[in-house]
Amino acid sequence: MADCDAGLQIYEFYTIGIKETSSYAILKPNLLNNPVRGEIRLEIGERKEPIKFSLYNTLGERVKTYWVDGQESRINLSVKGLATGIYFLKTEEKTTSPMIKVVIVE
Repeated sequence: MADCDAGLQIYEFYTIGIKETSSYAILKPNLLNNPVRGEIRLEIGERKEPIKFSLYNTLGERVKTYWVDGQESRINLSVKGLATGIYFLKTEEKTTSPMIKVVIVE
């Protein structure tokens, strides 16, 4: 409530947001090389199921799709044939779909 007579005004600020759970942090892949030349190297941790990765250009178009066995903790995804530029790698799992910015150079 504001005081129209230019007297004392008291405001209370509240922080709101979404709490990040520890399970999300574990599922998010770790990009080992950026910028990328030839292949994207990721550390993903072990999972029980295969993982789908999709690579998108800056226009939002899917340019590549990868399926990876969930048993491997480190993987390499080939980007040969793609133009130099900024791309987004999306991990598509049941619970989360984190996206990582990837810069591809020749």
